[in-house]
Amino acid sequence: MTERGKPDGSQPDIPLTGFTPLNEEVKADYLGRLGEAGLRLFYLVCDLPWLKQPGLDMESVRRRLAELRAVVPQARVMLRVNLHPPRKWLQENPDELVRLSNGGFLIPPFISGYYREQNVPFYSLVSRKWRADAGQELVSLIDCISAMPNGEMVIGYFLAAGMTGEWGYGCADGFLGKETFDFSPAFKQHFRDWLKRRYITKEKLQAAWRKPEIDFETADIPSLESRSGHYAFNRTYDKFNSNDSEIKQGNCRDAIGGFINPDTSLAAFDFYLSLHHGIAESAEYFCEIVKDKTGGKALTGVFNGSLYQAGARAVLLPSPHVDFLASPGEYWNRRPGEVTDFRPPASSYRLHRKIFVMEDDTRTHLAAPEILRKYQALTSADSINQIKRDFGRNLTYGLHGWWFDMSLPPKLAELATRSHGSLDSGGGQWYDDPEILGIFKRQQEIAALARSADCSSTSSIAVILDESSSLLGSINYYEKIFYYWKGSELARLGAPVDFYYQDDLDNPEMPDYKLYIFANNFLLDDAARERISEKVKRGNSVVLWLYASGVCNPEAEKRFCADNIANLTGIDMRQDDDAITPEFRLCESSHRLLRGASLRQPHGIATRPVWRNNTGSLTNMPFAEEQMPNFYPVDADCEILARFDANGQAALACKVFPDWRSIYCGSTLLGSDLVRSIARNAGCHLVCESD
Repeated sequence: MTERGKPDGSQPDIPLTGFTPLNEEVKADYLGRLGEAGLRLFYLVCDLPWLKQPGLDMESVRRRLAELRAVVPQARVMLRVNLHPPRKWLQENPDELVRLSNGGFLIPPFISGYYREQNVPFYSLVSRKWRADAGQELVSLIDCISAMPNGEMVIGYFLAAGMTGEWGYGCADGFLGKETFDFSPAFKQHFRDWLKRRYITKEKLQAAWRKPEIDFETADIPSLESRSGHYAFNRTYDKFNSNDSEIKQGNCRDAIGGFINPDTSLAAFDFYLSLHHGIAESAEYFCEIVKDKTGGKALTGVFNGSLYQAGARAVLLPSPHVDFLASPGEYWNRRPGEVTDFRPPASSYRLHRKIFVMEDDTRTHLAAPEILRKYQALTSADSINQIKRDFGRNLTYGLHGWWFDMSLPPKLAELATRSHGSLDSGGGQWYDDPEILGIFKRQQEIAALARSADCSSTSSIAVILDESSSLLGSINYYEKIFYYWKGSELARLGAPVDFYYQDDLDNPEMPDYKLYIFANNFLLDDAARERISEKVKRGNSVVLWLYASGVCNPEAEKRFCADNIANLTGIDMRQDDDAITPEFRLCESSHRLLRGASLRQPHGIATRPVWRNNTGSLTNMPFAEEQMPNFYPVDADCEILARFDANGQAALACKVFPDWRSIYCGSTLLGSDLVRSIARNAGCHLVCESD
């Protein structure tokens, strides 16, 4: 794949660091100072020809390319292309717009800082007509760029659609308040076509859904009730009419605690999977247009890569039309001294010869006052330390990045009002500071050295993730693992960690590791289980299975049960359907796995406060703590290492096999000191022995 960990000729050649301005009228002298600091890649924003917004139209692109070349002669440009349709198209194509369950349209107050239309309905991101019409406009755009005097500066196209251009709707998938979506003709057609591709015959669909009367022509959008498990125990979204009480009492046939019931409501899971696959297929569609039109010369990328965007691994990473994916970091704990955590299983990108680009919207002391309150970068030193932190993360994990200056001029102040706090006007350009520009220059020098250095991973720890499982389980479980545990506990481990999709475990280029951690692998079919066994159950490895690993096997007679976990982990399990707070403590034990871990430290719950940057507030309870159902080791051959406070049942257990060791944790969360002890016992090299 690569020589000494460096990208080879099959991986896109993109500078490690670029720059994007939110304000399309950013001054040329500022761009010139960025160029003097060594930045050569600029992401400039434009519309498709049909939208014609001032500052983002074709004439503005022509002017801005000329201005950029005048101040940074070596500059190269990635055009960030807005695929949003104009109001006229929305009016003429009501069947292509997202429909709520009450028949109304989904009309958000804000869609994007680059989409100035107000109070317009959301277009369906799987609409075939939108794809076709916007695709024709994209071809026209490429023709326009090719004919421009400085068009050769453009080396690629970054294609943006949906809320903030990030290929989503900006609210929880499938509901808004008490209404559900998407009931549009466009999505119904996509859903049924997707089902045909997935199941091939109606008999297979009937068997999967366990509905002998269903066929492809009558399959309808699942109700909100059928999706209940996905929203269980969730306190994040306003105005959601949760049925947690029915779930806890066992009176909701569509949910098994914090999971969609795959025995009765597999249609709900298919709804989510088809939605995410369809959005990813739309993104790939536009990338393919660019590749075809430019003879494969132009680079292509889209926003995607969060594990919750469950089309990245299934659709985009295998695609020959997509060169890179991108996303911002998480918006928890971004203050100085904290972590801006990344979202994707980054190590899998190298296996697929793809690049992941971080949108580093790193706030500085030059930002607007409200931004300073939320992000706490109050001094020049704060800004410098955060910029070093984010660049260092990219360098060590093999990520690229662009610095996203989101400062708004007064004329765009109304955008801040409509964005519900994600934008704010005032302040200056975030990076227009001699010290910051000096750091940028030094970082560019380091990046140049990195391209010729051995940047291979030295990690002996791999975290294994699954995108489909994020849709089967509750959003609450997703937030616990990826917002809190990964950024607040695992980030303090003191050892390098690699992250992979579980689909890549059979990739011959994936290295072997001493410790494997399966974080959210709830849904595993027979092939996935075989892939896991062949990779990790050998070589004296240690395997740590977090809560409910393998609980669902869609090919088993009983799809959701403790036996499915036992089949995967080798540890006999018992299922209990009571909801508990999954706080647990280690037992008094001399077991070597526990050496260095505190017996007093609670696990299974949030023990560190979380700073929510989107609101600028500190909370000690960032999510609901309920966990249901629960699975307790009952294997006579395993050693119990921890017990739950709520009921004294086993919370952590270890079983030794001839060629590997299996550790099951009955919670989604375990503290950094416990993970560190397990890693130490597995023979992993620890760089730091403390938080």
